[in-house]
Amino acid sequence: MPSFTDFFIKNLKPKNKAYRISEGRGGFCIVVHPTGSKSFLYRYKIHGRDAAIALGKYPTEVSLLEARQKYNRAYEAYKSGQDPKLSLSPPPPEGSTPETPLPAGVTIKELMELFITNWSEHNHSKRWSRANRLCLEKDLIPEWGEKKPSDLKPKDAYNLIDKVARRAPATARNLIKAAASMYDYAIRQEYVEFNPFVLKFSKHSPKIIPKSRERILDEDEIRFLWKAIDDGPGTSEVKRSIKLILITAQRPGEVAGMRFSEIDGNWWTIPPERIKTEKKVGLGHIPRPHMVYLTPLAKELIGEPGWAGDIVFPAIKGHNKRKGTKSAYKSIDSNALNKRISRKDEKGPKGKKTVVKEPYYGLSQWGPHDLRRTADTMMNSIGIDHRHVEMVLNHSLGKVEGIYNKYQYNDEKKAALLKWESKIKDLISNSHERLISI
Repeated sequence: MPSFTDFFIKNLKPKNKAYRISEGRGGFCIVVHPTGSKSFLYRYKIHGRDAAIALGKYPTEVSLLEARQKYNRAYEAYKSGQDPKLSLSPPPPEGSTPETPLPAGVTIKELMELFITNWSEHNHSKRWSRANRLCLEKDLIPEWGEKKPSDLKPKDAYNLIDKVARRAPATARNLIKAAASMYDYAIRQEYVEFNPFVLKFSKHSPKIIPKSRERILDEDEIRFLWKAIDDGPGTSEVKRSIKLILITAQRPGEVAGMRFSEIDGNWWTIPPERIKTEKKVGLGHIPRPHMVYLTPLAKELIGEPGWAGDIVFPAIKGHNKRKGTKSAYKSIDSNALNKRISRKDEKGPKGKKTVVKEPYYGLSQWGPHDLRRTADTMMNSIGIDHRHVEMVLNHSLGKVEGIYNKYQYNDEKKAALLKWESKIKDLISNSHERLISI
């Protein structure tokens, strides 16, 4: 959805019928009439019915800033349970200067602190909020931290992103998300009128376009890898969690963070706060847990509670055994799995590093998420219904079906995972000789 600017609004062309464009999901809209006139509107629901408040014609009655100020007052009243219409009456005295929470001369660095502490920490996960701060502090603040937010123009945003993309494309993508979110917050708070990070950066900086991975392990690779993991480097916790990703087809982070308290008999219930797709802001439904059937091989890999208490795959590095308390331990981080798989060196005698000739456990480059993709592909190839595979992977249904279809597919998921385990057992029970050429 677009972020409104004077330039954007002036370039909206009339059509045969009036049409409406929304800025975000908060109800702030502009209507373009067949005559070419334009007017702002605030749309909301009250008592289950649609309602709207006219905010004024543009630009004869209200400017973009004035319309946004009216919208903000109405929206805040609505969120607090009041009638939004009352918030706009009586109107502010003519010629009055709107108050702004920002002190004069505020800097981008100060704006970042407001964004992180007042919004990101409350609406993003702890990890996401921390990532926002880190990427802003690393690449935006050093150059722009002492300047005013309005000083940063679109060309400056482009030059900054292009500069970062040359060094690290993934970091540039994260910076765009964090900076655009920060400026969206600034617009909502009426600190600035324009978001310079809403440009289509990928059009002029192709390096930032993410490349989708398509790595899928074939049968010979799975057969070889199962034994190679056992014989290769790494802790038992890392090895078992890598295998469990393939067996259950769940996300690496969800497997790595597994708790014994989430397991009841043969079912593992992943709580919504640990599910990637259930932690999004503005989800649109009550966050839902996901149930995964644990086959005999999966339960064998999980094992029984040990020295780390409730944590199934505890991190060895950094834990404090001397404390002797469960709180002293933490789960393996999913990034640790990536590092273990791709590690190219090991400490040799006296701390010297010895290069390992075969990283990735002897296969061509792959990662933990590729195991999930492999399971998805091969489960479909052995005749498991596609919908049942999607339910195993916890992929979201379409919008309408997601609202009305509440069936959990537990019997179908159980049958699918048992059939998938049978396929894996058939592969790993054959010869462990390396049948592939890398």
